[in-house]
Amino acid sequence: MAEVDRRGALTGFAGLVGVAVLTSCGRSVESESFETSATSARSTNRARIVLDAQGLPTQLRAAVSRDAEKAASIVTSLWGDQSPWPSAGAHLRAFADHDAFVAAGGDRNARSVTATTTEDGTVLISPSLLESPSAARVFVLSHEFTHVRLGVRSAAARWVAEGAAELTAWHASGLSFAQYAPTFVRRVRAGDRPNGPPSDAQLDSDAADLQRAYQHACAYSDFLLTRTDPVGYRRFVVSAVAGGRPFDDLFDATFAATQRALGASFAEHLAKLASGRR
Repeated sequence: MAEVDRRGALTGFAGLVGVAVLTSCGRSVESESFETSATSARSTNRARIVLDAQGLPTQLRAAVSRDAEKAASIVTSLWGDQSPWPSAGAHLRAFADHDAFVAAGGDRNARSVTATTTEDGTVLISPSLLESPSAARVFVLSHEFTHVRLGVRSAAARWVAEGAAELTAWHASGLSFAQYAPTFVRRVRAGDRPNGPPSDAQLDSDAADLQRAYQHACAYSDFLLTRTDPVGYRRFVVSAVAGGRPFDDLFDATFAATQRALGASFAEHLAKLASGRR
């Protein structure tokens, strides 16, 4: 089983409504009153959220808590009972200090990887994400909570879990694909249309164009969603991440074709995404 113990949600979309990380519609979710202690626990939509925010101002801790609630609600809404939340809940650690973030397991380049989910399922939030708008935090935490929900260890190629996490966050954001992935879309419009998912190497944290790889994985996952129904797609992801069945057999049975056979159709889907059509 391949082990993925450092997952990051990427910064990007500079210039989109002046937001340095990401912007979205910022859905309204009712929240409970925030506990003023540095470590608090609460439940939302069957997800118990535990926030460790040592050293953060009370107002910022409250904002991060609300954003975590929104993100958990998004993940619960999309994944339903397909894959339950861990019994221990979703644990977050927010860091005001970059060195402390890195020491805990966060990526050293926190401007590119603003949050990381560790092997034990704890989501580490970097100072740069704390400084970002609420909508950006919701997007990133939706991505990371998807990993917590599905399980940090994955038996499948990286694009399965990363694509599912990005798809969860993007679909809830209210953004068009061109707004979500402007650079990737420009390349697609210029004729650069991959015919399959990104490789594990392209999704490595040290890859040269990690942001593009995440967007590529998201686009491929969105394409697969059109080849089946939401329940079928969710079952595929959960089964692939868990392992136990040869991946190619699972893929072929779910989507009635091999990855190679779907290459031309994926290229067409990319063209539709780039043009704003679905």
